[in-house]
Amino acid sequence: MFLAKLPLKAQIVYKLQVINTDSASVFKKISYKKQFSDKAFIEKEANKIYISLIDAGYISASVDSITRDSLNYKAYISAGKKYKWVNLYYSKKDQAIVSKLGYNERFFTNRPFKFSELSKFMEKIITYYENNGYPFASAKLDSLQFENSNVAAKLNIEKNVFIKLDSLITEGTGKVSQKFLLRYFRY
Repeated sequence: MFLAKLPLKAQIVYKLQVINTDSASVFKKISYKKQFSDKAFIEKEANKIYISLIDAGYISASVDSITRDSLNYKAYISAGKKYKWVNLYYSKKDQAIVSKLGYNERFFTNRPFKFSELSKFMEKIITYYENNGYPFASAKLDSLQFENSNVAAKLNIEKNVFIKLDSLITEGTGKVSQKFLLRYFRY
């Protein structure tokens, strides 16, 4: 029996360079050179940088292109302007729920626009209503206004239909104990 040793396929290692086109101070925090082995991973890293820019208030950021030469991948990322909240308006009837969730008008006034904070806030509103009989609740931004580097918007909260379960019928051969179900349903 004869076994031949085949050479392993040479793996090319690339470096990702982030080339800034506008805001040098932002890229001081996130600029780096790492070694990667495939384009998909490079695109994933560029997307992480893009998301971190959006979350830092650069909502007009974009990944313009990713190019490759013999040794490097270069991601051309434009940061754009940093935006801040001027105000997030909501109706008086929604003020109680906003306060109950631990927010107030100052939370979204004269602060950096952070998409992750806004997303968490809106998700908390929806979760609260879902857990209190409104499974079709929605929270949306309306009347967005962008002026210079300021953002103002109106928050529309719709509870929709109230649903109350008065009985639960289980069908089929599966055995689910009443104790188990009662943990998940309030009456």
